Amino acid sequence: MRIFIKSGEAAWLKSIKEIVFEKLGQQTKFKVQNARGQGEEAWLRLEGVVSKTKADELKGAATFIDRTHFISKPSERYYLRELLDYLVMDGEIALGKVKGFDSNGPQDLLIVDFRGSDHLIPLVGDFIVKIDDKKKTIFMKLPSGLLELSDEV
Repeated sequence: MRIFIKSGEAAWLKSIKEIVFEKLGQQTKFKVQNARGQGEEAWLRLEGVVSKTKADELKGAATFIDRTHFISKPSERYYLRELLDYLVMDGEIALGKVKGFDSNGPQDLLIVDFRGSDHLIPLVGDFIVKIDDKKKTIFMKLPSGLLELSDEV
């Protein structure tokens, strides 16, 4: 069975032992017998999926992998879920905690509760000063007017 990974390189899938598919509210867990990845494509051999017909039944299903596989190493990029509940600072101003994520296509967006309402803040290298894991804080330098613009939307 072939799977396309939207988060980039798929080679890491070799380390997973099981995967869950959900379709029409029904979840089914499969043991991964073999996996290989190249680029954004992965090929999985799943226990019990022995025919193309059986694989086709999983087409379009949501896929779930244990979150322990989504922990970055110090030299790697962060997985978004690792930044959940981090405090976002713009200079000396505490904007609020990350409560979720969105995307506008080319970039990931942090959903931050600022002054009682949700604001979308682009998570781009040009705005990030540093990320302090010990303090669970993202230090940013946002363009002037960015938060005011999101108030108008």
